[in-house]
Amino acid sequence: MDADDKAVLRRIAEGVDRLAAAIPKPESKVMRVFGVIATIVGAAGVIAIADNVVGWFK
Repeated sequence: MDADDKAVLRRIAEGVDRLAAAIPKPESKVMRVFGVIATIVGAAGVIAIADNVVGWFK
């Protein structure tokens, strides 16, 4: 294997490393649970605000 072949293989390996780094890592279960909780709390907050606004007009 000569120097040109090694250079080509190094470039391929660097490209594969960049592709692997670009792939998003799966979220942990804890982060998914926090995301769901944050969504529920946000929705409850919006509903509470809407209820207050509706209450002003009654």
